[in-house]
Amino acid sequence: MIRLRKQRWPASVLVALLGVALAAPAAAQVRPTHHEKLDEAVRDAVNKGGRVRAIVRFKDEGSRVRGYGQLLGRGGRVGRALNELGGLTVVADATALDELASDEGVARISSDAPVRAGAFSFASERPVGRASGAPSAERADQFGAGVAVAIIDSGVQPHADLPASRIRAFVDFVNGRTVPYDDFGHGTHVAGIVAANGGGSASLESGVQGVAPAVDIVALKVLDGTGAGTTSDVIAALEWVGANHRAYNIRVVNLSLGHPVFEPAATDPLVQAAESLTRRGIVVVASAGNLGLDPRDNAPGYGGVTSPANGPSIIAVGAVDTRDTERRSDDRVTDYSSRGPTRFDLRAKPDLVAPGHRIISLASPGSHLFNAYPHLQVSDGSDGTPAYFTLSGTSMAAPVVSGAAALLLGGSPRLSASSVRAVLEFTSQRLAETDRLTQGAGYLNVVGAARLAGLINPRAPLGGFWLRQRALPVAADVLVGEPIVWSKNIVWGDRLLSGDLAYLHLAAWNDRHVWGQFDDVVWGQNVVWGYNVVSGQNVVWGENVVWGENVVWGYWAQNVVWGYCVENVAWGQVSRQTVGGVEWGTDYLDNVVWGQNVVWGYSLAVLTGAIQ
Repeated sequence: MIRLRKQRWPASVLVALLGVALAAPAAAQVRPTHHEKLDEAVRDAVNKGGRVRAIVRFKDEGSRVRGYGQLLGRGGRVGRALNELGGLTVVADATALDELASDEGVARISSDAPVRAGAFSFASERPVGRASGAPSAERADQFGAGVAVAIIDSGVQPHADLPASRIRAFVDFVNGRTVPYDDFGHGTHVAGIVAANGGGSASLESGVQGVAPAVDIVALKVLDGTGAGTTSDVIAALEWVGANHRAYNIRVVNLSLGHPVFEPAATDPLVQAAESLTRRGIVVVASAGNLGLDPRDNAPGYGGVTSPANGPSIIAVGAVDTRDTERRSDDRVTDYSSRGPTRFDLRAKPDLVAPGHRIISLASPGSHLFNAYPHLQVSDGSDGTPAYFTLSGTSMAAPVVSGAAALLLGGSPRLSASSVRAVLEFTSQRLAETDRLTQGAGYLNVVGAARLAGLINPRAPLGGFWLRQRALPVAADVLVGEPIVWSKNIVWGDRLLSGDLAYLHLAAWNDRHVWGQFDDVVWGQNVVWGYNVVSGQNVVWGENVVWGENVVWGYWAQNVVWGYCVENVAWGQVSRQTVGGVEWGTDYLDNVVWGQNVVWGYSLAVLTGAIQ
């Protein structure tokens, strides 16, 4: 019998941790308290002086009104109001922001950071004759009708495969135009991966059909004609979704964009705006980022997941190279795809990986990308302007997952956002010779996810077996003649849960809980075991989790992790990791010990796979 216990560390490790805490620089110990309200980017800008573009959040409306007056009085410029966050976007000099931070009514000052589209390495691409996403013959195309996916990007240009009638709404946060357009070309490509119907690409070797060709699109333009935007515009688009999601039945939001992480997710305004949608039952999917390669030596590195993909309830997606074949046995995660852990919070990311390399989707003729990279244009064989385009990056992988989520919700509209995420991860395929910080739960399996989602009864009592059939489903699928075994893995915060969790209606799958946090979920509360409950194997339920030879029923188990095991996340055998050229362990982290487990000196957090 094996009992899972809290991880214990040698005294030498604890002494080393204590030494790190005592050895903090003197300047950091005497730093003014109000500087703790500033994220890293704003703090650096304040120290250097000059004008700063920032998002200021206040504790109440009175404080916001007072702060507005203070900023104007100091020559600052106030832009957009972010009402759900209680914030204002401002441009002010460093001393004005420094003074504002000392106001008790100010909660946080964060950088209104530039955001960019996440497509990668345009110039190196060569078009290939393959479609986006999974093989079209194996999609559940009948699902998705009536569901809308919000594409927060550079806009969407109507296309033969995505006509204006399927673009339910268009809001331009950059130029204020009202007719759908895309002057960069990225958003149209992303939207096609989700929803293209393939009608105009019949002459191509593989039709360009989206993962969910029956869904509608809501296009929210936040990136300009060069692919650049601001955090505040993205937040404004997210707040628009929060106010209008019922009117358009928006169930999924796709964010194929991001910026480097400057603060913990709990205070990051972009993450918090996205997280607020998940609590409304909206699935939010974000590209993990393309910072998987150290720019100094082009070697793979860890820790490059961008915001908002670092958010606990956001599905972060990495990119897979399909090697231009339909079979999956030769597919591999791309080197440029960002890996975890997340900065500050140390969460295991990405959550899933999906096809993202050399993806053919819809073109926006006349856009920046279309004109700058003519070799990426893909003709349909006619004499007209090419209607398709090839791009690579986690920007292309995220909409594959967004389309899959829309399929599941189209077939099972009562599923919560968290249960959709659990199903997508649970049915994913584990890639060989790929660690967990590279692939997350595994490689998206749209067919398996749709099959499992169709078996779930969302109205089943909390804590019980919630499949409509009594027997467990076959945990494998056959795609292009190859068996695809479900990973049965779910990424949960800083660890990986394994077992039959998705077969149970657990409190963790409710949207009111923050994904990945153990302290706000009572696992197994109010579980009544009966004759037809399927549990797994060799489990004793009670006050503690014990793995043994027998199954004992009849207990109400609290703080229990369901399934067979909690697997240690392999952090890798590496000597240094970088994020955008910044070396972990020197600039930001002290006493980083790389190996099977990691001791992060910055936060004194010990990451293990053991149950706490």
